[in-house]
Amino acid sequence: MPNRAYFETRWLSTLNDVIPGFCVLDGQTVHLLWHDEPGITIAFDDCHSVEAKGLVTSVYRVCEFTVHEQFEGERTVFPMAVHDRRADV
Repeated sequence: MPNRAYFETRWLSTLNDVIPGFCVLDGQTVHLLWHDEPGITIAFDDCHSVEAKGLVTSVYRVCEFTVHEQFEGERTVFPMAVHDRRADV
């Protein structure tokens, strides 16, 4: 889908390697922790197994970003799925 963001499993693993316990996968959401609470939540609505150059990984399609109050002082939600419709429809 155009106008969507995607991430893959190695991105989460790398973040947790650099900052242990930073990313928490919970159902269809990933919580990036800030002082042991969700600071940013990334929700996804689709996951595909992809093979490229001999590497098999899971790719997640983001449907919503949420920046929580404890991280930024106010809650900000950015839904991605509303952008799925083409502009000329």
